[in-house]
Amino acid sequence: MFFGLMDDIVDTGKHYKIRDFPVVMFSRILERRYKTSKITNLYDDIGCHIYGKSTLKIHKFFVPELLFLMEKYNFSPRLQQKIREKTWAKSLSSTDFPNRADLKLVSHEMNVQLKDYQAKYISEYDALKQRMNLRGYILSFEQGLGKTITSLALMTALKKKKVIIIAPKSTLESVWKAHIQSFYKEPKNIYVAGDKFIPADADFYIINYEAMDKLDEIYEYVKGSDVGIIVDESHNFLRKSAQRTQTLIEIGPKFQCTDVLLMSGTPVKAMGIEVMPMLMILDPLFDEEALVTFKRTFGVNTAVATDVLNARLSAMMYRERKENVLKLPEKFEETRKITIPNGKLYTAKEVARAVTIFTKERYEYHGKRMSEYEQTYASCIDIVKSHHPSNLKEYFHAVQYLRSLKRIDMRDEYTRQQVSFANTYEDTVILPILPQELKKAFRECKSAIKYLDLKIRGEVIGGLLSKLRTQMTSEIVAHSNIEDIIEGAQKKTIIFTSFVDTTEVACVYVRERGYKPVLISGSNNVNVADTLKTFNDNPNLNPLVATIQKLVTGVTIVIANTVVFLNQPYRHVEYVQASDRVHRIGQDTAVFIICMVLDTGEEPNLSTRMADILTWSKEMFSAIVDNE
Repeated sequence: MFFGLMDDIVDTGKHYKIRDFPVVMFSRILERRYKTSKITNLYDDIGCHIYGKSTLKIHKFFVPELLFLMEKYNFSPRLQQKIREKTWAKSLSSTDFPNRADLKLVSHEMNVQLKDYQAKYISEYDALKQRMNLRGYILSFEQGLGKTITSLALMTALKKKKVIIIAPKSTLESVWKAHIQSFYKEPKNIYVAGDKFIPADADFYIINYEAMDKLDEIYEYVKGSDVGIIVDESHNFLRKSAQRTQTLIEIGPKFQCTDVLLMSGTPVKAMGIEVMPMLMILDPLFDEEALVTFKRTFGVNTAVATDVLNARLSAMMYRERKENVLKLPEKFEETRKITIPNGKLYTAKEVARAVTIFTKERYEYHGKRMSEYEQTYASCIDIVKSHHPSNLKEYFHAVQYLRSLKRIDMRDEYTRQQVSFANTYEDTVILPILPQELKKAFRECKSAIKYLDLKIRGEVIGGLLSKLRTQMTSEIVAHSNIEDIIEGAQKKTIIFTSFVDTTEVACVYVRERGYKPVLISGSNNVNVADTLKTFNDNPNLNPLVATIQKLVTGVTIVIANTVVFLNQPYRHVEYVQASDRVHRIGQDTAVFIICMVLDTGEEPNLSTRMADILTWSKEMFSAIVDNE
C-alpha cells in the first residue's frame, strides 16, 4: 500500500496531520481487540481526530500512544516507520544521545558502593530522558531498594552544584540530611526548612511539602545555576488541584531545571488520571489541550486506557522490583476473620438503612437552612460586586446552570467546564475578597446551593461511614487477641490502622495486657524520628501503634518483623508501603503481615467492602505500573 507523497505527514504546530492513514482497516483491528464498536472514542482517547476515511490529526503528545497501538497489533510497519521518521518520535528509537552522567564522580566524591541496578539507572538516565524529550524522569524502585542514595549519586554524576530536595517532613533530618552527611567524603553545606537562615552557598536545600513557599526565597540563591530537583515520595502530588502540586509544576520552568527526579515506589495509587501532574512536571508537550484529552480518557479505567497508559508510564519511569534484585526474607500474608457481638450493625444491609436515615435527616437539615444559605450567599456576592470583577456575569451563569441540574454528570464535558469555572472563580476571585469571618460561611452555603446532592454524599462518606468504620475497627480490637500475635512474634510488632481513635483504643488494650506501646498518630504531636529511635533502642517498648498515614513512608523499622492491620487501607499502595517498613534491606527474619477483617458470615460488611476496594486498587496499580 502506498502512503502518499512528501507531504503525507505535516507538522501544523501542536499537531501532525497524517494523510493516507488506513482509518477503516485500523478501526477494525481496534474494534476486535477492545471489543467495542465506539471506535471514534478510541481515536479520541489517543488524541486523534478523523477527517474522512484517510486522514488523522494527532496532538504531538499522543504520537507514542498511536505508535504503541500500531506496533502492538503489527499494523503497517512501513507506516509506523514513516511516522517515526517524520515526527519527533524519531528520538524514541535513537541511541545517539550525549551522556552527561559520570559514574567516576560518584566513587570520587561519595562513600558508597552502588548496586548494579543503581549504577545502571544512572548510566542510562540521560538517554532515557532525552528519548522522550523530558525535563526529568521517574525513579520507581520499590521500597527499600535505595532510592535516596541513587538520587544523590545521580545528581553527583550530573555535576550538579546545587540540589533542591522536596520530601515529607518526617524525613528531612533523619533521612536526607543524615544521608548527605554520611555519604559524601567532603562536608556539604545543607539548608533544612526550619533553619533560621537560608545560606546562599548551600549545596543542598531540603524542604518539606508544607514549606514549599520557601522556594521563592531559595530561587535567589540558585538562579543561573545548573540546579537539580529531587521530589521524594512523589505520589503525594497526585492531586492536580492541590496548591503544593501547582507549585511543583511551576518550579521546573521557573528554575530552568532540566533534571527533575520524581521518586516513588508506587507512582500511581489506582487511577490513570493520577499521572497528570507527573506529565505536567516532566513533559513540555503536555499542554492544556493534551491535558483535557488525557483527563477524559484516563478518568475511567478502560482496556485501551490501561494499555496505552502503561506504555506511556514505562517510557518515563525506571522501574525496579525487590523480587528481581534482592534476596529478602520470606513474607507471609494472612487475613484473620474476627467476630464481634454486634457485627450485624456493620453489614451492608444495616449500613444501607443507616445511610437512608442519615441522608433524609441531612436533606431536612439543609432544607430548613436554605433561605439562610441564600442570604449569606447574596451578602457575599454584594461584597464581590463592590470590587467590580469583570466576569461576575459569567460566574452567575455557571452557578445557575449547576443549580438547575438534579444530578451533576461529570462525564459531560460542558458540565465539567461549568463546574471547573465556578470552583476556580470562587477560589481565586470571591474567597480572597471576602473578610475572614465570611470565608467559612461562604464555603458552606455555596456547596449547598450549587450541588446539595454531592454535599450530602460527602457527608455520608466523610461523616457517617467514616464514623461507622472507626467504630467497627475499634470494636475489632477487643476481640482480635493481638496479644497472642505480639507474644508469638520473633521480633517487635507494628499495629496499623487508618483511624486515630482506634490507635488510642489499641494502646489501651495492649497496655492492659502488660505491654508498653509506643503511639504515633495524628492525635499525638511527636517527633517521628526521635520516637522511632526510642522504640528501636528500648527493648521493653512493644508494640508500635500508628496510623497508616503517619508512618507509611520514609522510615525503616527492621527491629520489627510482624505487622498487624486492624483495617485494610483503601489503596493497595498504602498497604504495600506500610508493610515495607519491615520488609526491606536490613531485615534478617521472616516477615508476617496480618489483616483483620470483620466476619459476618455470607453477608458483606464495611470491612469486607474495604477489602474489595483494596483488591480493585491492587489490580489497577499492577495493570498501569507493572503491566500485569
